Amino acid sequence: AGNKPHNRLIYIDETRKNEVITLESGKKIVKLPNGQEVIDASRFAWDRDADVVIPSVKLAIQYKMLEDFYKLVKEDVKYQENIRTL
Repeated sequence: AGNKPHNRLIYIDETRKNEVITLESGKKIVKLPNGQEVIDASRFAWDRDADVVIPSVKLAIQYKMLEDFYKLVKEDVKYQENIRTL
């Protein structure tokens, strides 16, 4: 019932980092002394931030900027219309 993922290593000793194999898909695996292959999840948080979190934040900021720009343009149009009616 724990939160530990199966078939993944969250820590790899510095002396074994050269044994990490990167597949074409980008997945990193390590072969244990018993021959079992496990996934290298030691950099999961950093890789996730670069691949998911940072692009999501950038997109949210872009949408916010577009929304603010639209509001400014809309207010400017109303202002210009009010000046014309005077």
